[in-house]
Formats: sequence, C-alpha cells, structure tokens
Amino acid sequence: MEYVKAVLLPPERIGGENKIQEIIATDPTVLGLADDVKLVEREKTVFSGGRLDLLLDAPGSNRRYAVEVQLGKSDPDHIIRTIEYWDLIRKREPGYEYVAVLVAERLTDRFFNVIRLIGDRLPLIAIQMSCFEVGGKATVTFTTVQGLSPEQSGKGIEDQVSSKEAEASWRKWAGQEIMKVVESLFELAKASDPSLKLKFTQSYVSIKRGESNANTAVIWPQKRQVKIGLVMPKSDLRSEKLQSLFADAGVPLSYDGSWGTQSFSVSPASFGQYETLFKQVMRIFYAEQPEG
Repeated sequence: MEYVKAVLLPPERIGGENKIQEIIATDPTVLGLADDVKLVEREKTVFSGGRLDLLLDAPGSNRRYAVEVQLGKSDPDHIIRTIEYWDLIRKREPGYEYVAVLVAERLTDRFFNVIRLIGDRLPLIAIQMSCFEVGGKATVTFTTVQGLSPEQSGKGIEDQVSSKEAEASWRKWAGQEIMKVVESLFELAKASDPSLKLKFTQSYVSIKRGESNANTAVIWPQKRQVKIGLVMPKSDLRSEKLQSLFADAGVPLSYDGSWGTQSFSVSPASFGQYETLFKQVMRIFYAEQPEG
C-alpha cells in the first residue's frame, strides 16, 4: 500500500470562502447533516444588508439548515450572526424546523463556552473544515465537533412563547384553509381519544394526550399542505397496518427517523378525497396506542 502525505492548506489557496460555499452548494451532503439534504438558496437575503451563506433542506425530516461559513477561527461576531440569521429565518418561515450550522476553520474554546451558556435553547451544529493537498490535488474535509443534543435531535425546540401567541402566528402565516385541515385532523384523532389536546409552538403543532408532555403526533402547517407525523417505532404493529392502508389507497407514507414518526401530507383537496382513510388511520393509531 502506498501512502501519500497530506499537506494542510489555508482555504485561500483553493479559492477562499467563496469556493468553500461552492463545494457545499454543489453537494450539501458533504457536511454530513442528512442523506437527502439539498440546496435551497445561496446568499439568501435575510434582512437589509444581511445574507445567509447557505440555506439547506432535508425533505425527509421537514428540517432546514441555516449555514454560515467562516474562514479562520470562530469569533463572537460570527457566532452572533449565525444565531441571528437562524432566529430571523425561522420566524419568517415557521413551516420548518430550523437548525443553525456554523462551518469554521477553527472552533475556539470561547465558542464552546457560549454554546454551554445557551444550552438546549439553540439547535446548533458546529463543523470544522480543513483543506489539504494530497497527491497534488486539493481536498476539503468537514468534521462535526458539536452536534444536536438528544433533547434537540428529533424533538424540536419548544419556544418561549405561549400556545395562543404561537397559534396566532401560524394562522397568519399558513392561512385559513391550511389551519382548517389541521383542526379537521385533530378532530378525527379526538374522536378516538377525547383526552387529546392540540398545542401550538413556533416550530410545530403537536397533539398530546391528557396532561402528558409527550407528543403523540407532530404537525407542520405549510403553505399548500399539512405534514403530520404519528409518533411510533418503525417496528410497531400499528406501522404495518398504516403502511398497508396507505399502500391500498395509493397515498405516500414515509418513516422519519429523526422524529420517530410515520409521516404523510394532506392538502385541503386531498383531505376531502381521503377523509375515510384518515379516519381509519386515527382510529388505528389512537385506539391501539398505549397510555402514557
């Protein structure tokens, strides 16, 4: 086996920050965020004078990533900018779960001190990039050094606003037709379990049972449809029954591993068309769901 020496290069030698952005934009999976992650927009205008380096989307999980790239070591200004862009875009487009991502050449102790102070309130991923020359060719590596905590991964962040405030925000953003679908799905669920309650957060809408804090279902209102995920293990017997129902009806059903849900989408038109299917789904899911 022949070994080739890898020589560390400054990013400027391969084109600087613009080239790093181009590499990520061409193939966003290099960051290791998700297998199906795709580029939504590069240099997205967030506010007057402010541009987010990259906005990425992972369709299978309803998650989007607000990515900032920084050459050199991470500094307080860039950390604040990453958090600010994440906060602005999630409030402007609440139909997705947003995660902040900082890609930096060097992540300092000060950065990790800031993250420890913030705790689980901010879903942030830190990735260290390194540029090398190997065998006369340049290569870039991306290594995750700060991932999402178990509380953040697959569960989202419960925002520090009241349920009523969050509900008003969703109704304004999604519109009457979409919110009618949310309410109708909830009523179908409640017909099988009267103890169910609908809770609004800024990141999603959830269905909970009684006084339990656990989500039984997670709902993401979008502009043209509603995505709903029923929380259950992939091996659950109810999963098999639901897969059979959806296959017979020709309606897509997919498993979202990051949230642990069987998920499907409903538009205002499809709700009327498949209302009988959705009634069966809610009856199977809630009537057979263990207490707790």
